[in-house]
Amino acid sequence: MQLIEQKFVVRRLEDLLASSDAAFQSAFHHFQDALILVFRQEEEDMVQLHYDQCDIHMAEHQKLLQLLWRISARLHYHEMEAAREMAALLPQCLLEHMVKIDLPLQQTMAYSSSL
Repeated sequence: MQLIEQKFVVRRLEDLLASSDAAFQSAFHHFQDALILVFRQEEEDMVQLHYDQCDIHMAEHQKLLQLLWRISARLHYHEMEAAREMAALLPQCLLEHMVKIDLPLQQTMAYSSSL
C-alpha cells in the first residue's frame, strides 16, 4: 500500500470504529470497499514488478479479507456486538500488514523505479 492509499484506508477504518450502531454497517462497507480496491491495485503492481513475494503477500491479503467476510456475516445475521468486537481487531491486523507485508513491497517498488 502506498502512503496515500494507507491514509485513505486508515480514514475509513477510523470512521468505522467511531460509527454509531446505526451507521456501522455503512461504514464497514466503505472500509471493506476501500481495502479491496487498494488490494487489487497492489496485486496488479506486484504482477507487473514480478515481485518474488507475490504469493506470500496475496495470502496475507486473504487473511485480512477473511476477517472482513466474518464481520460481514455477523452483520448479515444482525450480530452487531460480535461484528464490533471483530472490527476492533482490524487496526492491529492492518498495522501488522502495513509493516510486515507492505513495507518490503514499497522498498522493491522504490528500487525498481530508481533503475
